[in-house]
Amino acid sequence: QELVLADLKIQAIPKLEKPSSAIRRLYVDECPVLTDIAAIQDFVSLEEVHLRKCDALTDLQVLAKLPKLKVLHIGACEKIVDLGFLAKKSDLSNGL
Repeated sequence: QELVLADLKIQAIPKLEKPSSAIRRLYVDECPVLTDIAAIQDFVSLEEVHLRKCDALTDLQVLAKLPKLKVLHIGACEKIVDLGFLAKKSDLSNGL
């Protein structure tokens, strides 16, 4: 199962009332004012995160808390500067 957030003017990914353990893929595309993705830590089965054109996003620390994360794609997110915390995730395939 996947969650797609596209072309939205949201500052934060909303917390789901009942976090879904079924969500395996998250696509966030063209959310230019998004700064807070902390809510995804509740998606314990998340295996893939795809971020594109999230111009205000700077902090991805929450990704380190996703135990099943295997794929990370980041495109045109110009303000993300530090991905060092992901070095501990040796099984991660990334597309930067």
